[in-house]
Amino acid sequence: AATDQTCPIKRQRPWAQSTLAFVALLYMIMSFIIHNAGADMKAVHDKIEGPFAIEEDLALYGMVTGGATLRRGVKLILHGTIAGDLTLEPGARAIIHGTVAGRICNEGGRAEIFGFVDGVEDLSPDAVTVIDTAAHVRGRR
Repeated sequence: AATDQTCPIKRQRPWAQSTLAFVALLYMIMSFIIHNAGADMKAVHDKIEGPFAIEEDLALYGMVTGGATLRRGVKLILHGTIAGDLTLEPGARAIIHGTVAGRICNEGGRAEIFGFVDGVEDLSPDAVTVIDTAAHVRGRR
């Protein structure tokens, strides 16, 4: 008589399928956020003569030869260089991955510093300045 052998069936863990679905959904959401975060942001790779008033959301990969002022409600992501001071008006937001050769004068905006800055001066109680542990900031008042 032939022996009827069956392969043992591996039992699925009940949480594995739902965890995999959750991870896939999280990945899709994060991809959407990352790809659309700067959708309306203008990217500039040029050299700009300062002083320069930043009046629209901007990703700057180039250089401003003098100082710059970030207007109310405007967002700047700096990967390049500002050769002078950067002034943040109330409600402005600057994310610094590049270099500000002068000071950041925060009049009530939000500055997030990950790169190189000569100094930071919070000029208002509403000013928020976050300095990453890997950032290089020479002076702060």
